[in-house]
Amino acid sequence: MKDAIKKTAPLLLWLLLAVSGGCMDAYSYLFREQVFANAQTGNILLLGVNLSTGNFSVCFRYACPILAFVLGIMAAYLICRCAGKHLRMAKLLTVGGEILVLFAVAFMPQHLNVVANAMISLACGMQLECFSEFMGRRAATTMCIGNLRSMVHNSMDFAFGKDKEHLKNAAFFAISILFFALGAIIGNLFVKGFGAYAIWGSCLILLSCLGLICVRTA
Repeated sequence: MKDAIKKTAPLLLWLLLAVSGGCMDAYSYLFREQVFANAQTGNILLLGVNLSTGNFSVCFRYACPILAFVLGIMAAYLICRCAGKHLRMAKLLTVGGEILVLFAVAFMPQHLNVVANAMISLACGMQLECFSEFMGRRAATTMCIGNLRSMVHNSMDFAFGKDKEHLKNAAFFAISILFFALGAIIGNLFVKGFGAYAIWGSCLILLSCLGLICVRTA
């Protein structure tokens, strides 16, 4: 039983991270003035549109999460670099940092949405950088565009080459996308039920991830 848990822990960890990613994006978009926590492409687009129309006060709303996302990537990079071969410790610190940041977000009133969204984007950037690979597959738990491209690419490779490894890869990316969507559904339900405190749903999921990281390396 213990061996089975340790064997399935990496995949379960990955899928829970995807659910958390979907929750964070749904929360920031639905409750914090329609800003994306993860999808910086959308934020860059809206930043550009508002720049072109002279809505400079609105531009700040989208520029802050982009900058915070970059800082999150940098922070996780430094954590991983300092941890060296101790990858377990880097993951624990990254997820632990996310939990603290997201826990604090719930106490941010609506007039501080810019700060709240920046903090969520910071957490997302950290997660993206630290968890960017699963068993040799380059993938993401905080966005879907790369996973969608990889799913289609591997599906086409399987169609032409009949290599079952490509089919497995396509299934993995498809499941990752589905769990991200599941996170968005959960996030929407939490926002309707708990308002500002809905982000604690991601905290609970990430706490489970901490446990899985410990189980996997125990």
